[in-house]
Amino acid sequence: MGTKTRDGIELSQGVKMLSKLPGVEIRDGTSHPFVAMAQGMRSCPLATSTDVKKMVVPWIAQITDMSRNDIYNSLRAGEWAYS
Repeated sequence: MGTKTRDGIELSQGVKMLSKLPGVEIRDGTSHPFVAMAQGMRSCPLATSTDVKKMVVPWIAQITDMSRNDIYNSLRAGEWAYS
């Protein structure tokens, strides 16, 4: 079993899914293992202490047209709800 975020989402799965979003780049962080970046946006840290629903979902909602509920459910399922 791998490392999970505070709300139980596999960290590597979250990173993989974020990297599939257009315009999102994942880099290694200094204070956090990973940092998601998109042009014109503040960076979004990803770590075991990350609460995905409170931190990552709103960040993704700003760069996509997906609802927050769809984003969170997609991250939990490991597959984006859009194709």
